[in-house]
Amino acid sequence: MKRLPGLLLLLFLLAACAGQTAAPITPTPLPTPAARIAPTAPTAPRALFIALPGLTPEDMPMWRAAAPTLDTLAERFIAAPAAPIQPPLPAPSLASLATGALPAEHSALNRFLDVGVLSTSTLWHMAEEEGKQAAVIGWPHQFDPPMPTIWVAQTAKFSDPAWETVPLAAAPPWDGAPPTFTPAREATLTLQRNGRDTATLFLLALDTSDDDTAAFDTVLVDTDRHVGPETARLTRNAPWSGLLVADNTGVDLKLAALDAEHLTIYVSEGVRFEASSPALADALLSQFGFYPPNADQDAYLQGHLTADDVLHMAERQTTWLAQVSAFVWAEMQPDLLMSVWPLFQQTEPLFLLVNPEQYAWSPENAAALQARREHAAATLENALRTLVPHVDLSTSTLALASPHGYAPVHTQLNLTALLTTWGFLARLDDGSPDWSHMRLTFAYEDGHAWFWPLFGTEDPAAFRATLRSRFNALSDPRTGESPVALMLSDESLVQTALWRPSTREGLFVQLKPGYRFVLTRSPNLFEPSPVYGAAGYMPDTARMQGWVLFAGLPAQDKLAGDTDTDPRVIDIPATVAALLGLPWPPDRHGQPWNVKN
Repeated sequence: MKRLPGLLLLLFLLAACAGQTAAPITPTPLPTPAARIAPTAPTAPRALFIALPGLTPEDMPMWRAAAPTLDTLAERFIAAPAAPIQPPLPAPSLASLATGALPAEHSALNRFLDVGVLSTSTLWHMAEEEGKQAAVIGWPHQFDPPMPTIWVAQTAKFSDPAWETVPLAAAPPWDGAPPTFTPAREATLTLQRNGRDTATLFLLALDTSDDDTAAFDTVLVDTDRHVGPETARLTRNAPWSGLLVADNTGVDLKLAALDAEHLTIYVSEGVRFEASSPALADALLSQFGFYPPNADQDAYLQGHLTADDVLHMAERQTTWLAQVSAFVWAEMQPDLLMSVWPLFQQTEPLFLLVNPEQYAWSPENAAALQARREHAAATLENALRTLVPHVDLSTSTLALASPHGYAPVHTQLNLTALLTTWGFLARLDDGSPDWSHMRLTFAYEDGHAWFWPLFGTEDPAAFRATLRSRFNALSDPRTGESPVALMLSDESLVQTALWRPSTREGLFVQLKPGYRFVLTRSPNLFEPSPVYGAAGYMPDTARMQGWVLFAGLPAQDKLAGDTDTDPRVIDIPATVAALLGLPWPPDRHGQPWNVKN
């Protein structure tokens, strides 16, 4: 195969993308860092590994049509579906992408049963043990000792999200405030974390239009009544802005309503971000701002945010992650960089309205949310065009991997009502659950749940037999069918790599696609699901499949590309290790895929 020089290959890719339908996008240039970060000279070859949970192979024609760079890379290099782990959920799947191990080995079983420190070494650990420099950006478990040399992460919750209507009163002077044609008025908003005050925001309402009409049109938000470059400015036409509220901690703000007496505002959660060195954190904050919060799915489901608001938040975070990934790759020159971009993890559950059985389905609603899904794919296109120009694909590998997909949901199964009906949970006089007197413990996420007897209160085998009997008898009153696809315990947990000391007495229950577990105060067992997409179903479900792309001439030279066997998710990190020339543990379940002898 003829080898293209690095610059020529890059121009080829960008030119190919430009010939496809897409909104015009200018690749984001890397700024000169405020604080120079001394790079370590990389040892060839290099690999940049981006995880994209939720990129489903079934929808790949849509993704590729809306993201020409993705399409060109997949056409030019090596792409394949990837078999997911059991259960196919974000936390265990990302742990498997980092380690090449199964959940029973790395110990992250779902978001509630994630021990924090994995039981097996990660790809970045292996790279650094071989003298290479690794960088990890926004990846769960990146704090597992030993930590990578370079890291950037959200580290601590600072404040809870809020939706507040606050009264306006006469405003004291603000230093540097712009003119107003109606006397300014002020409101105060206190941010809290679990009921504890963490910061105070001052909000100044202004009338900036000289139109002989007394009407506020602008709100300034600040922490000290001093208007400067850091002050958030919200208007009716541009209602979103961000504000730094503490060291390396910011919130996103949206102006929802404003009149002479009150204003209504949405404030995202505040999450502190840190980096492996103060110089790196300062450089990122100076050039790109704070690490944006996740898109707020709860606020959307509560009616506080619109679909476009969710996209705005997801796009802001994805853009930041792409910029920071490009910055670290170019400025610090690690041999291996790993990052998670949770764009589709934040949007697919809300926008996957594709089935007439789903709640609020109509052709119009389905078309509107499909447009949002395509917008999310265009956001990925923007992010790739920010990143790819800084990657020399003649000497480096760009690996993009989705460890699982999402399946459409039409019905939610309420665990509160279920456990109450079955006698495992009582209710208080006001109808709320009495959690202090449960007969079991459980952990659930999307399409699966774990159940255990309380220690010393019931024979585990009898407990599991009772629960199995109850679930076997359960049926959806709308269709008469059972919502349960699979139940595992005892030896079957060992066979499916789900047995851990923490799960040995448990019963694992997996629902059929279309159903998801929830925990609400409703008395109803089955209800229409306002969430349209979920993960965690049986791995052989078509929409649970993952996907991987290995781009670059090193991958093209080393991978056969013509095998009839698709990789597994656990094979992806082993393959990246092979492309880096790293030794791989022979006893690890994941092994290099399709590597030429």
